[in-house]
Amino acid sequence: MKQYEYGLVAVLPPILILTLCYIVTLVKVRDLFHIARWIAKNVFSDTLKEKKKKEDEHPRWLFNDIDLTCEARTLSRILATSLMLFAGMLAGTFVLFWQLLLLEMSSDCDVADPSKDCFEVKFWGWPKQDPVDCNSPAIQNGAKHVYCYKIVFNFGVATGASYGVFKLSTLAFSLGSSALLTINNEKSKILLAFRVTVVLLGVLVMVIPSVLMATPFGVALLSTNLAAMLQTLIVAFNLAFFLWGIPWNKLIALKVTKKNSKDIGLENPVAAIDDEEARVPGNVSTLESEVKASLGRFQKAKAALTCVVTNEEHSNEI
Repeated sequence: MKQYEYGLVAVLPPILILTLCYIVTLVKVRDLFHIARWIAKNVFSDTLKEKKKKEDEHPRWLFNDIDLTCEARTLSRILATSLMLFAGMLAGTFVLFWQLLLLEMSSDCDVADPSKDCFEVKFWGWPKQDPVDCNSPAIQNGAKHVYCYKIVFNFGVATGASYGVFKLSTLAFSLGSSALLTINNEKSKILLAFRVTVVLLGVLVMVIPSVLMATPFGVALLSTNLAAMLQTLIVAFNLAFFLWGIPWNKLIALKVTKKNSKDIGLENPVAAIDDEEARVPGNVSTLESEVKASLGRFQKAKAALTCVVTNEEHSNEI
């Protein structure tokens, strides 16, 4: 077999399966928003939560304890991004699964194993597609480095590794969200610095395999193939969706507003009224307390009405 054919063995099956699943899902469900809600509740449940109340028809959506019930636009964008992230994570997991399931890669050019095809490592230029002869002097004395493919069937290894990678991806989403929400200013340069740092780290991760391929250790660890290239692209797209798809500035602003509201409530002097003084009829403090309580109920009702109107307008736009 040629080198690109081994790459197709790991790439084509997940692409075909995911495409088929996507078509079947659209035919059966026909509602991407419903799919996005299910994914958010079941895959990213550590970050996105849906709480329902019996007396309330509309569920409450929370993003790390940030209430998005009245933020229909923000919620829609987050759900859409979570759907794209899930698709990317699933694609990367499937590629890894099929690669480990059907291919075994090594740097040992074994003459006694005819089922193995070995290819010369080229740091620059297009790699050769035809297998090399392991009996050649250049390979035997180590002047040329090779990496080898062998068709196998490792279901246990493929299942365990791909499941572990998927769980690590969801954990990274949760930890990354918590880290970004520690920023206390939506206009802070820390958010931009965080995005730039993650992008630079992503570029570094993509460059490292190419550098390692020039060393014998790198040959034993990594190989340039279609599956590795596809996984690199998937990771890059997932990082982009996570950093720019989710409206972090809006979420940080909502978190700051919630924190300020709590601080104002704790510092409210009405809460410190003495119980005995509050029981006295006609007391000015009692009257002030009742007025502020009524005002608070009015503000809550106004906020609820505004929430309903905003969500209805967003639904009509959709």
